Amino acid sequence: ASAKPIGGVTPQEIAAAFSWRIYTSADNLDWTFAESVPVAPFGPFENRFELRFASLTARFIKAVVSPLPPSAPGATSFPTIQVTEVEAALRRRAAEIEAVRTDASSLANLSFRARLLDAAALDYELAYSVSRREGSPSLFALSNGVSFTRALGPVYSTAARVSREDRREREGDVLAYLYTASLTAAPLATLRHQAVLSGRREQRPAGTSETRSVILSSTAELYRGLDVNLSVADSAIRRETGVVTGVRDIGLGATVVPHRALTLNALYQDRTARSRGPGAERELDDSRRAGELGAAWRPLPTFYLFVSRRLERSRLAADRTLDSSSISFAPLPDGTLQLNLFYTETRRSDLDSVERVLVPTVRWDITTRMYAQVSYQRSAFDSPLSRLRSGLVAATFRASF
Repeated sequence: ASAKPIGGVTPQEIAAAFSWRIYTSADNLDWTFAESVPVAPFGPFENRFELRFASLTARFIKAVVSPLPPSAPGATSFPTIQVTEVEAALRRRAAEIEAVRTDASSLANLSFRARLLDAAALDYELAYSVSRREGSPSLFALSNGVSFTRALGPVYSTAARVSREDRREREGDVLAYLYTASLTAAPLATLRHQAVLSGRREQRPAGTSETRSVILSSTAELYRGLDVNLSVADSAIRRETGVVTGVRDIGLGATVVPHRALTLNALYQDRTARSRGPGAERELDDSRRAGELGAAWRPLPTFYLFVSRRLERSRLAADRTLDSSSISFAPLPDGTLQLNLFYTETRRSDLDSVERVLVPTVRWDITTRMYAQVSYQRSAFDSPLSRLRSGLVAATFRASF
């Protein structure tokens, strides 16, 4: 079904207001910032965002999305962003692909949710997926969980979830137990506090690992157009080798809306990590600090400009600066024929590189359930070590019944 307007605003109109960051990790605890994705295209029929970033090789990759700025149209209709499914894709140049290639794969998903007790909003959740690729063994994931939410009055509310996951990966079978519990307090409409306790115990062929974390966060609207947030997180992970790593993250952010068309963001992050235990080649103490300033300008509903600068300082890695900017222009947003022009540019001091992406798109809404779209993506990457150019034409026809 097609996306319906929410509060007079469609998801396509606010998609450009979201900004994303890509991180990588080797242990699912110590994360390294890779790059920013200022704008991700949103498919109203697919109901998903497409994040396009440079190829990465890491055991764990995560995408972090920033809350909508108050100046974005319809921001109050999307207070949280829930990621329910992730699909990875690899873009390659046509010259790297064989002239003729045949591959067969299959994927099946099943999800089930049942209310066990209405008084405490107690639910049982089951999810199962199985995939098979030609020439490879079948892989599956099975999750069984119980969750509940309950209001403890007009101010406090609580939620909890425990689950078991059974997976078959290429490395072997994996068994994991997960738990999470949260307590939320909202004494005022402009003030919110939350405490979250979570953990994970995972058994792999290589051994058993365990992760525990506590997160305390607060958000407050000090004045109309001035929001601040503070978070403190303590985490500990014990790897299969017995090495224990403790991490403390402190984050402080502020959003200022001096004018309805202008939004300013400031972010400060401080991380300290310490690894100890048997099996470690050496004891490691690391500290990282990062500061970021961003500005979003929307003088017209059809035009959006975003710029940001991020400074990172690390004890064990080289310092670096990332400058990002993006422009989105949609001169015909409400007609059956829609035009969109998107441009983004990212500069990294550590690689002395510049990446540019230009994407013009033409879309024709034939009916409310049928559309045709053609887009062209031109990418350029320049650094002292390499110079890449690529072009991609994509045509889509979608009909929903």
